[in-house]
Amino acid sequence: MECPYCKEEILQGAIKCKHCESMLGSNVVYSNQPNVKSRKTAAFLALFLGHLGIHKFYLGSWGWGILYILFFFTFIPMGVALIEAIRYFSINDDEFNYKVSRLNGPLSFLW
Repeated sequence: MECPYCKEEILQGAIKCKHCESMLGSNVVYSNQPNVKSRKTAAFLALFLGHLGIHKFYLGSWGWGILYILFFFTFIPMGVALIEAIRYFSINDDEFNYKVSRLNGPLSFLW
């Protein structure tokens, strides 16, 4: 069996992943990170307010959010946010939640 978060091999019927320590239920996977963000919300924020870095503040990467605000007049954050929105829309919820749970610090980047 494969852990839906870290993709490592675990025993069939395991309650907890020994690699990433995520709790596994019968049909529901519970992350060890209590503050799970919505992939669709992050994607829409990146699409519509990405030039201001609002999606970065939402995900907890406030350092990147400040940089987006400082450089929004150059249109570079707009292009990067569009790429991020496409990326957020293209990955599944499990992969997104795994990556969000691994963010640590204000300058961590979700890719």
